[in-house]
Amino acid sequence: MVDGPWTLTRFTTPGCCEFAPNPSSSGPVRPRLAHVIEEPFTSDTAEVDALRSGQLTDGCLPDEAISQAGHLGAHGCRAGPWIAWAISCFLTNCTSPTRSPMLRQPYIRQAMQSLIDQPRDVRAISKGCADPNHGPVPLKPQSPCLTPLERDGACPHNPSHAWALLRAHGWTVRPDGISSGSRPGTAPGDGGAGIARGATLHLPVEDDRGVVSEAQLMEPMKSSFSLAGIDLELTAAPDNQAAAVGVPSDKKTGGGRSGAFTHPGSWSCAPDDDPAGGEIDGCGVGFKPGTSCDPPNQANILRTHRSTSLQALVTSETDLTRNLPTLFIPVPDSAISVISTHLHGAVPQNPRVAILPENWAVAG
Repeated sequence: MVDGPWTLTRFTTPGCCEFAPNPSSSGPVRPRLAHVIEEPFTSDTAEVDALRSGQLTDGCLPDEAISQAGHLGAHGCRAGPWIAWAISCFLTNCTSPTRSPMLRQPYIRQAMQSLIDQPRDVRAISKGCADPNHGPVPLKPQSPCLTPLERDGACPHNPSHAWALLRAHGWTVRPDGISSGSRPGTAPGDGGAGIARGATLHLPVEDDRGVVSEAQLMEPMKSSFSLAGIDLELTAAPDNQAAAVGVPSDKKTGGGRSGAFTHPGSWSCAPDDDPAGGEIDGCGVGFKPGTSCDPPNQANILRTHRSTSLQALVTSETDLTRNLPTLFIPVPDSAISVISTHLHGAVPQNPRVAILPENWAVAG
């Protein structure tokens, strides 16, 4: 049964889908196009060729073909970023048998965030097709939910800030070496609960080396972290293993995997219309069992579910931006869209990364 604006009229094994207007649609918007065809491509090159030849009215450029945007823009197309309502992050593993005492300390997470050079990553890795990310609310598209603190970041890239945070808690910082703790205890200025004298900031990280963009992100991050003596030991692992660092691997003890983080390339966390952070930073979220559960943070998140006040969201957002239960990395554009100038109604594009061809019309 179909009650939406389109009905499927053809489907092929390679993935070609053709839709026609649904005469039984009960919705207020009726399609103006006779049909819509979604074409699959066997390679990025094939799609680029189809865009250049004018065979497509709406398509996407792969990252490696961004240089083609100017040519397409001069030949009857609009080329630009498709910005998603999303944030990107990787999650700390607080079930790690040896590293969880360190990863549970906000000051250590703040130091690590201060070592992530997002402007460099946007420029060098994403070729400008990404935006910085500092908390649970996306910077783009613009919204009243975004606070000045999150816009600028509580811990923007600043290695000196990372050194100061670690030294203030008794760490002997060894740039390009491995920093070690010298002040065990839980008093202000101590290393924190469970951090012994002589503990080292050596953090194993399992990452999926089969993903080029991930390797491009992790290698510079390893270099940046070394500026404060935080040693990331990068180990290749399958995608499902690298993503499961917080899942207990020992059924008898409940001990978790040793990796310090989930691999960052796979975590693009799309918040809902009320981006309070609960999807990734709330207690008991199923897909991130290794992340710490902070009761005050959880209370802030739950308050946003029960309040109509924007202040409730601001309070939750501010707490997450400062305490960083997850570490944030740039949000890549969903795609570089190439849309024919004859196609009307396709822009602005849906930030939930969905096409709405019932709003489209072809003219000219």
